[in-house]
Amino acid sequence: MNDSQVPSMFDPDPSERTESDEKQHVNHYIYVVSDGTGETAGNMVRSLITQFSNVQGIFIRKYPKVTNFSAVDRILKNAVQSVNPVMVIYTLVDHKVKDYLRQRLQDAGVPGYDLFTSLLSQLSTFLGARPQESPDLFHGVNEKYFKRMEAIEFTLRHDDGRLVKDLGEADIVLVGVSRAGKTPLSIYLSLYGHKVVNIPLAKGVKPPSELETVSQKKIVGLTINPERLMEIRKKRLTGMKVGQSEYYDPQAILEELEEANTLFRKNRRWPIIDVTNRSIEEIAGLVRDKVFGRDRRVN
Repeated sequence: MNDSQVPSMFDPDPSERTESDEKQHVNHYIYVVSDGTGETAGNMVRSLITQFSNVQGIFIRKYPKVTNFSAVDRILKNAVQSVNPVMVIYTLVDHKVKDYLRQRLQDAGVPGYDLFTSLLSQLSTFLGARPQESPDLFHGVNEKYFKRMEAIEFTLRHDDGRLVKDLGEADIVLVGVSRAGKTPLSIYLSLYGHKVVNIPLAKGVKPPSELETVSQKKIVGLTINPERLMEIRKKRLTGMKVGQSEYYDPQAILEELEEANTLFRKNRRWPIIDVTNRSIEEIAGLVRDKVFGRDRRVN
């Protein structure tokens, strides 16, 4: 049995649940079926499920690399034999396999939803071209893939102000105080293929002079609410079992943020983003808008 025949499981095996578990509540299973990796559809489903936080027992089971009828048959067999309600969400670009899955779902009375077809059809009409129906185009190993890998490696090497001499090679430069979320944001942005350098600002420490010589259009300042910053730093030190420290002293934090804000005011060309209570996805979107503009060429 090859990889295309074996589903990737992200939920417990139904056979492992006890009778008491079944009596407490009904679990709902969402099968994500894809002829690619299934990551795009899986992430979309997870985002939508956040709107149902009051519902307990929602599981996602991912079936990647579904490219033939026999793989579809196995999925439908699992769905029909399940003791729990099952919904199938699919992103298949091969119309033959997709039509076969749609018919099998209809015959079995299993609810299903095609996540791509409607939008692909609309895009085809709008662009005046037919889709290529190649699942490898979604997550293929191509030039863009290698660009992302290069960007991730660059970003990791230049984390926390290391190798500032390479600042000119960066696509984005993030500047902010410690624990403002620069590192996770940098890594997230690198997944888009952007080379990112993040520069930490510390109280009484002059930022690197290279910031003055690099293109100012690529620099973004990050700021954060002092109470939130104190909470983040305190949790970090508590986890490290370190005692009381100026690191999360309220007055020291206020002075540190004011020093950073003074630097930002001196460099008015830098856009400043308040990261307080914002998700990494939202912050990344704002950074990309500021550096590259809201209209970004796809190909």
